[in-house]
Amino acid sequence: MVDAAGASQYADLLLLPDQQAEVTWIAESEQIPSHVVIARNGLDADVQARFIKAMLSLNADKNKHLLAYLYGPDGYVEADIRDYDGVRSTAKRYGFLK
Repeated sequence: MVDAAGASQYADLLLLPDQQAEVTWIAESEQIPSHVVIARNGLDADVQARFIKAMLSLNADKNKHLLAYLYGPDGYVEADIRDYDGVRSTAKRYGFLK
């Protein structure tokens, strides 16, 4: 038993109904991007472009069934480093980043 904890919205899905009934939500953060796929610095631009195209093609209706073999995402979007500003800001606020 704990007094408080932080968890993703998906953690609730792992609980049994009687366990879910014991949880009291006290706050919710801003949306945080998850399930990120990143490329290393210096990776060939053509390889990056082809990979992005392949991942985004999973969003097509004819390919949605393939997502079920992963971890059940709704689809993929191309992200920008600025999409993680909120995460960095929160980490700095709590001393995890300088």
